[in-house]
Amino acid sequence: MKEKDIPVANIQSVWQHRNDTYGPKGGKAFIGGESDSWHPNDRGHKEITEIIFNKAYEILK
Repeated sequence: MKEKDIPVANIQSVWQHRNDTYGPKGGKAFIGGESDSWHPNDRGHKEITEIIFNKAYEILK
């Protein structure tokens, strides 16, 4: 947030114009149970993790 000078990791690229980072509905989820059509799948989690790590690294280096 620029107004408050708070660093933010933008994860929009994980969701926008894509359908390979969530679901598929009814598929087996990594932690058990079933995935849905809204929460990130393994690929989505990996990409979110990379974005957050890179942002934290940029701030803390």
